[in-house]
Parts: sequence; structure tokens; C-alpha cells
Amino acid sequence: MAIEYQIDTCCRIAYVKATGETSFFPSVEAIRTLADDTEFRPDYSVLVDLRNVDAIPTISEARAFAKLLSDTRIFGNRMGLVVSEEVNTSINQMAIAISRLQGRRIGKFVDVGEAKAWLDKPKLTKRGATG
Repeated sequence: MAIEYQIDTCCRIAYVKATGETSFFPSVEAIRTLADDTEFRPDYSVLVDLRNVDAIPTISEARAFAKLLSDTRIFGNRMGLVVSEEVNTSINQMAIAISRLQGRRIGKFVDVGEAKAWLDKPKLTKRGATG
């Protein structure tokens, strides 16, 4: 099990990926580590690939994820969350509901390419202009 991340400063995006089978909590810790990385900026998009996570989050993991979503170092912008079909409904519905309450934009996906395309789209400002 490994949780890895890469930061693409040119494209202003960070990739977090679980390799091998893992649980949800180490993924939360990896995202926190990303937030502390000096190359990461709060305006970067984040693509989190959790397709290899083989467990639905526990209550404590869900609470940790909710707390993580309030960290503006990580979620000053958009996040694409990619999970397997098996956990798609539970984790994504939780993430979307929490993010809406906090004014964040999280897209839910089962395909990394779709998540990347969504993150690459121009972002809308409050006035509707792209930027």
C-alpha cells in the first residue's frame, strides 16, 4: 500500500493516488501531507484517485474527510475525486454534500480522464467570466 502525490506546477494541479489496496484513512493523511508541501498552492486543482481503496469509510474516516474539506490550503479551488464503482455512491455523495455546505467544488468520477478534463475546464468567477 502506498499513497503518492505529484505536483504539476506548470498546470497548477496536484495528483494524489492510492497504489495497491488500502483503506480510506491513509488517503486523508496523504492529502494533508500534500497541503504542507511548499510547492503546493491553494489555487491548484487536486485530482484524488482512490479507485484502489477497497473499503467504504468508517464514521471516523468520514469525519476526518469532512474536516479535511474545510482546509482552504487544499480546497481553495476544485477537486476531482475518482473512486471505484463499488464505493462511488457512499463516498461521493458524502463528499459532494459536505463540499456544497462549505462552498467547495468537488466533482465525482469513476474515470481519471473525465476528472482531469473537468479540472482542466476554465473556472467561472462569481461574475461568470472565465479565469
